[in-house]
Amino acid sequence: FSGIADDWRWIAGYTKRYRWAVALYIVLGVAESSLSLVSAVAGKYAIDIITGYQISRLWVLLVLMVASAVSSLLLRSAVSRISARVSLRVNNDIRAEVFDCILRADWRALNRFSSGDLLNRLSSDAGTVAGNAISWLPDLVISLYTFIATFAVILYYDWVMAVLALASAPFLLLTSRRLLGRLRGYNEDVRRSSSELMGYETETLRNLDSIKGFGVTDRYSAGLRKKQEAYRAVSLDYNLFGIKTQALLSILGSMVQMAAFLYCLYLLWSGKILYGTMTLFLTQGTKLTSSFNALVKTVPTFLSASVSANRIRELTELAPEPVLRWAMLLHDIGKPACFTRDAAGVGHFYDHAEKSAQMVRGILRRLRFDRRSAERIELLVRIHDRDLVCTRRSVTRALGKLGPEVLAQLLAVKRADNFAQAPAYHGRQRELDDVERLMQEI
Repeated sequence: FSGIADDWRWIAGYTKRYRWAVALYIVLGVAESSLSLVSAVAGKYAIDIITGYQISRLWVLLVLMVASAVSSLLLRSAVSRISARVSLRVNNDIRAEVFDCILRADWRALNRFSSGDLLNRLSSDAGTVAGNAISWLPDLVISLYTFIATFAVILYYDWVMAVLALASAPFLLLTSRRLLGRLRGYNEDVRRSSSELMGYETETLRNLDSIKGFGVTDRYSAGLRKKQEAYRAVSLDYNLFGIKTQALLSILGSMVQMAAFLYCLYLLWSGKILYGTMTLFLTQGTKLTSSFNALVKTVPTFLSASVSANRIRELTELAPEPVLRWAMLLHDIGKPACFTRDAAGVGHFYDHAEKSAQMVRGILRRLRFDRRSAERIELLVRIHDRDLVCTRRSVTRALGKLGPEVLAQLLAVKRADNFAQAPAYHGRQRELDDVERLMQEI
């Protein structure tokens, strides 16, 4: 439960950011629920008037019922439209922030995530969090308001009917802890299996030429079916659990409705209520049970969102790439010590990269950097000013000498260094693009 609380504190940060939309949802939802109750009570009086042949008062109630229904429809449409607009905006914001975190993350930290898993988290999990970030509080408040208001209306007419409508509540509360644990477990298993399947497909397509070249397509086809079978098994287990839970809730709901119906018949036949009151009891009794179930169903929604939030937080909490940042900070630190002026008065910084690397070694030692990071930063500073010739032979030689990871980092350093220069020199970015393309091909 502490983990779920941490996840939801993180989601609440986005809720706070879009609090204006959340407040608007709550106001519109409460208004729509209130109009629905007004329409139900007006329907009760309309039936009593019709069965009592009081035609003179009927038109007023009919106007009230139509106005309530139309207003409720307009409010629902407004909520749906606003929700779509804000959800898309929140989804884009979350995905962009997670994407930036991935780009800035340390290479070693990213190694434990496959490309498919990262894509799954960026698309599916980000969408789940975006939807819940702005809807969880309005849904909770509206469901709670609907429950209390409906209960108050039924209680006003008959307290026994109000108690009957909530007959399933004790059972749901007693079984909630076990349901919570199993629901979260199934959610995690399905997400994990889905990520593994997407990761396998992504990596296979990325290396398709090699797979065909080595003639191992059958092995990869069999591997895909194995992943699909694992995902199918987990999904079916989750589906079966949902069916059993829903069947149990339906049986309980039917028993409660039957008890309420028999009690209404008793009141009607004994002359204690009219037909309109019976109709109100039955419709609002069902609505009361539904609103209570809606409150209970917010729990699975919370659990699903917390699983997605946890998967995204794993990415947002990755340590940023320290090597590149320190390399860029220190790459020209030796320039002042290397400054010379030629006969024409033009300044030069000959061998500043080597001088900078020597100074970096001492700086990082004093800052107690780990050996691996210090050596990588020193290397990038030493070679940051060397030319990369855009030929297959040159790039192949650089890959063999530096490795793909160091070469990619060197390209990032050279890009940043070039962007810090005058705009007239930014054309070198195209040369770096060509080198990167060749590196990927090789």
